[in-house]
Amino acid sequence: MVLAGQLLVAACFAELAARYPISGAIYQWSSRLSNATFGWFAGWIMVIGQIVVVAAAALALQMVLPAIWSGFQLVGGDPAPTSPDGAANAAVLGVILLVLTTLVNILDNRVMSVINRVGVTAEIIGAILIVVLLLTHSNRTPSITFHTTGSLEGGLLGALLVGSFTAAYVMIGFDSAGEMSEETHNPAAPRPARSSPRSPPRASSAA
Repeated sequence: MVLAGQLLVAACFAELAARYPISGAIYQWSSRLSNATFGWFAGWIMVIGQIVVVAAAALALQMVLPAIWSGFQLVGGDPAPTSPDGAANAAVLGVILLVLTTLVNILDNRVMSVINRVGVTAEIIGAILIVVLLLTHSNRTPSITFHTTGSLEGGLLGALLVGSFTAAYVMIGFDSAGEMSEETHNPAAPRPARSSPRSPPRASSAA
């Protein structure tokens, strides 16, 4: 059910991105679909959400990079995010990531496009590998998904409501993909018609 809902959300963002390739993203879409007041609120909510998500993604580097290579632990020696060293190192890694992403956005959109394609490809490959590993190395059957007794009030309905939070969290990801439409250069201008080289030239008439 959550997957079906995600596909519907993706279809909505794809439709919006195709029809509104202009700057402003959520503000523009909300303003045109409703009114300027609704767009104002949606725009500010999106700004706050972007600040929280970017900060969370930057600080999440501490969970991954030191585990891959100890050289990423630039501050102290304890990589645990809850430790003072881990928290300080997470802030350092987060600042470095923000500086690099800012430079990429300033330098050239083509560089950002290449990085985006590499990231999406890696994410798709990783998701496929995770699915394969879960199917071939699972210790429990898929029926464990429906075992909610004692762990969550509300039974299956409660579990579904909790699962819906995941869909709300990744909506910013869909919007980020839709914002790529803003890179369209002068989308309202009509494309010039191509003349066929085989067609005979028109005879000009003098007044």
